[in-house]
Amino acid sequence: MSDPEQSFQSQLMETAAEDTTVTGYQVGLTWYLPKAGRPANRIELFGDALDPVGVPAMRIRFALTDADRDAIARARLDQAHVADALGVFDQERETAVLLPAGSSLHMTGSVRTSAVDDGTSVCDPDGLVWGTENVLVVGNRVLPAALIIEGARG
Repeated sequence: MSDPEQSFQSQLMETAAEDTTVTGYQVGLTWYLPKAGRPANRIELFGDALDPVGVPAMRIRFALTDADRDAIARARLDQAHVADALGVFDQERETAVLLPAGSSLHMTGSVRTSAVDDGTSVCDPDGLVWGTENVLVVGNRVLPAALIIEGARG
């Protein structure tokens, strides 16, 4: 995902056929999309409530933007085009699913970063959590957006 012309990442993976009426292999087609930033998306700890394992209960506030929905539609069209070139593909089958937003294990930008502690971010640009002296947040969640890979073309 490096620019508007390559706005999602695709993965094609061969696996043994799960359909017991078919002998052979199938190709799994997965498309990964960046998520547009939305300040209202957040994880909130609420009250003194505890979850089943005894840690503070969380409430996840999350919604897709119009840009997210447009990107999903473009990705599904691209996926169908690739699938049609490989064989039979039906996006309406139960095996063709749109996973819940946030299902990827490679989320970037989910820890808000800012140069000043204005109440809208978690840490400074170096990863130091606001209001602490030695608590750092590291990893791709601190990155402000999906990585840009120069020269990458599908």
